[in-house]
Amino acid sequence: MSVLPKEINYKSAMSLPDGTSSNSIVSSPINGATFQASSIVQFDLVQRGYLVPESMYIRYKLTTTGGTAGAATNFIRGTPVYSFFARSEVIVGSQVVESIQNYNQLCNMLVNCKMNYAQKVGLANSFGYTSSAGATTFAFDFSTNAANGGNLSTSTAAAPQSIFLAAPLGNLLSNADHLVPLKFMPSCRIQLTTETLANAIQSPAGANAIAGYSISNFELCYDIIEFSPMVDQAISSMGAGSITIRSQSYLSSGTTIPAASVGTLEFLYNQRLASIKSLFVHLSGTVATVALNTLFDSQDVCGALGGDYQFFVSGMPYPPRPISTVLNKAGASMELSAAFGPAHDLLTSNFSITPAEFAASNNVATTQNQMGKFYIGTNVEKLSTNGALLTGISSQGSPISLRISIGTATTNNQVAQLICLYDALLTIDIPSRTLVVMQ
Repeated sequence: MSVLPKEINYKSAMSLPDGTSSNSIVSSPINGATFQASSIVQFDLVQRGYLVPESMYIRYKLTTTGGTAGAATNFIRGTPVYSFFARSEVIVGSQVVESIQNYNQLCNMLVNCKMNYAQKVGLANSFGYTSSAGATTFAFDFSTNAANGGNLSTSTAAAPQSIFLAAPLGNLLSNADHLVPLKFMPSCRIQLTTETLANAIQSPAGANAIAGYSISNFELCYDIIEFSPMVDQAISSMGAGSITIRSQSYLSSGTTIPAASVGTLEFLYNQRLASIKSLFVHLSGTVATVALNTLFDSQDVCGALGGDYQFFVSGMPYPPRPISTVLNKAGASMELSAAFGPAHDLLTSNFSITPAEFAASNNVATTQNQMGKFYIGTNVEKLSTNGALLTGISSQGSPISLRISIGTATTNNQVAQLICLYDALLTIDIPSRTLVVMQ
């Protein structure tokens, strides 16, 4: 008999194994209850069950001190819920298996490139977005009140402002393709380093400035699934006790583009990875009078006369023809879209980038409402598929280079932050309870 079409295949799905249960875990930091700027926050995961990757999120209370009521220039830069975390690390046993620098900058870029404005407004309550009119005002629209940053205009020395924030926590474990068997792994720790006050919050000089911030009621939440001993035994017998899980992560490093730069420049990044899926460059501002959001702004460094951008890995150019802001700047947006999704499904992009934000330039001032969101990205994956483990290109044989042709001499310093999206393989040896990460 021929196979029935799926539309009329009424065969019942198999039930879960007996003894399967789900538990929601809420972890508190093991090294304190309240954290200020430049502190380390540590969470230990339980050593039982199987982690549901997409369930991991953080929630906390943010309290700001100082400032003057009505000072609308006091606001949280970037995506508020992530702005206070400069680094994210995953430690398994005594080994740091993932370390992401400028984690807040990366998350701000991902939010703006993977969520549209409707989605951002829908999550404004947990992400901390407000309009520039006030800390409790949510007058969002598609022009000057688009969701960017969080206002702190009501915070004063006498009455500190407190807000509650929550968001998914992306890392090597939460990006895994399958359930992560915590019970067969060494102890796992999530470590976050808080950001400096100056980088996280924009404040004017003088009496109006925010004096500090603290994070309390901090919790890491995630779900685990527990199966019967027979299921655990069956998993332990797979591959002679060795299992491999595919995940993905980001690696970030930066170099400074000095002021008065012009012509063709090439920057080297020593990021050695086995399977790179996409390459991005975030062109951060360094002068707050022009890049009000500093490291969260990304501004076109090429200037009024334009220029182009191109990546090189092992001597091969990506994309084959440079991304030009002279010939067709809109093409840069399509390349960025392809870097975040299947190259043949560009219409699924969920950007929250207005034309004015994408047009942000080296010497044009940004605002809280209209950030600099000129991101450059390109897809370098060989084939977008779940049928293979390593689908990207390798940079293990040589460093990655970024070539920029600048038409107009730059006015201000900028930081070219190269961000690599790469495949990572987690190989777990169950008898010895060890983990090896290939990246």
